[in-house]
Formats: sequence, structure tokens, C-alpha cells
Amino acid sequence: MAPRQPMTSDESVHQRVVTVGKFRSLADRLERDRSEVSALLSTCEPTWVAVDEAEKTIRALRTYSSEIPLLSRRRPLGEVAVALPFNNPLYSLILYSAGIALGGSRVTVRPSSWTSSIVREIYASYGDALSDAGIQVTALSGADFINVAGHDPRVQTLLFTGSFDNLTRIRQDFPVDKGLIYCGSGVSPFVVGPGTQMDISEIVSMIIDSKFYNSGQDCLCTERLYIHRNFASELVPALVEASRELAIGDFGDDNARLTPLVPPIAERARALITQLRGSGEQLLAVEGDGALIGPHLYLLDSQNPLHFEEKFAPILT
Repeated sequence: MAPRQPMTSDESVHQRVVTVGKFRSLADRLERDRSEVSALLSTCEPTWVAVDEAEKTIRALRTYSSEIPLLSRRRPLGEVAVALPFNNPLYSLILYSAGIALGGSRVTVRPSSWTSSIVREIYASYGDALSDAGIQVTALSGADFINVAGHDPRVQTLLFTGSFDNLTRIRQDFPVDKGLIYCGSGVSPFVVGPGTQMDISEIVSMIIDSKFYNSGQDCLCTERLYIHRNFASELVPALVEASRELAIGDFGDDNARLTPLVPPIAERARALITQLRGSGEQLLAVEGDGALIGPHLYLLDSQNPLHFEEKFAPILT
């Protein structure tokens, strides 16, 4: 079989315009089915997060046309294997695959085992638009998926979204002649400095929104909070009370701000809570059963190692 000839510049632009059209069509379908899509997503996250996830996915799909001029000098990454995170299953599917496909690469996505049924249901309903754009979903296990990405010569790049510890293990044996892209989280700080002009209530609202989005299970969630002494005496009690008022409940409870965590994360969070109780001052502890954990706030010395731990849960230091 003769190798496929690279597309000309005009052909490449035309193909990208076609792909953008498919993304817009998908956005229209998601808009039409917004209630059903949000209901599906609310089986793994708070309802308010599910509604927000559907909205931002639709918005993203409708704005990919602005990327076309930026891709004119970029070369495709080859076939790309994408290991999705468990959180925000719809938005993550689009976020980590649509741009790569628009750039001219074929994408194979492996969902997290915790939300694979949701991703597969989404793909069953809307996979025609995604497959036409060069995006497919695989049923491989995590280990097999990483193994194929490393050994199949057709796969040129792996995009990994898991923990940094898992990345370091993968990196040891991953071929150096292939691309390895890491989209992970960190220990994001929220800083209230001495020159802050905002009202205390506004600051508290921002912290709440940043820390407790999807019950704290988001790579951009605030993980540690630094407050200047000028504001601490007023802000800390206000934050504790606002956190105490957050409703916790099961999936599908429209009033619940916090819902159960993924089981291994819940187990790790409870172990971390035990450590924090012996290491700092407990400001708030709202208990729940099983994987349901309410807000926990702890005051730590700024150099305490636990302050730099990734919580990925409704725990704030």
C-alpha cells in the first residue's frame, strides 16, 4: 500500500472547516438534549456541576473555529492515545480530543473505569459526529491501553491525565521517540494578599466556588489557602460558616452542593483527614457516610507538608 500523501495547505484548511462544522452540529444536538445530558452527568457529579458541564461543552464546541488560523503552522501529532480522567466525563472527552482532531490527528480515547459507562452512552448517542472527526473510544483496560500506546508504531503520542505518581511510572518505560503529554493537577493556591479590595463576602464566595467545584474533584480546584493577617480574623469565620451551610447529598439531589467522591479518592481523603486532625487546628468537619464527605477545613503551619498535599476532595488547609 502506498503511503498517504500529506494534504496541501488548502486541503488542510478545508478539512478543518468541515471538522468545525461537525463540532457545531454536535453542539446543536447537545443543546437540544441538554436536559437528558445533564441528567446523565448528574449520576456521577452534583446536578449543578452537570448543568455547568453541559453548558461549557456546548460553548467549547461552538468556538473551535477560532483555532483554525492558529493551526496553519502546526503539524499533526500522529495517532494520539488519550487517557481520560474520571471527572467531567463529557467535557473531558471534548477537551482532550476535539482540538487534537482539529489539528489533523486521529484520536483514540480510553475513559476512566469510574465513568466509562457514561462516556460510552454519550458516544453511543453522538459518536457519529466524533468518529467523522477522527475520534474513537476504546474498551481496553488502563494497563493494556498504555501498553498499546507505547508499543504500537501507529501511535505517536500519549496524552495522560492521571496522577503524577502514575505518570512517573509510565514515563520510565515509555519510548523516548514518542510524545508524552501530561495534563494533570497540582496543589493550586488561593492567595488573599494585603492589598485586597474585595468585600469579605465576595472573597468567601470565590473560595467556595473554587474549592468545592465537583466536590473538590477538579484539577483547578483550590487546594491550599493563604490569608494575610489583615483579613484572617474576619475572613476565616465567614469561610467556615459558608462551608458549613453547603448541602451534601447523593447524586441526583438537586439541592446537594457536594456528592460522593470516587471510592479510592474518598478512602484517601479519610486517611488524610485523620492525619490533619493530629497535625493542625480543625476549623470545620462535616461528616458523611461512605464516599460522601462534607467540607473539612484545617489551619496548618505554612510549612506543614500536609499543606502541600493534593486533596482532590472537599478538604481545605
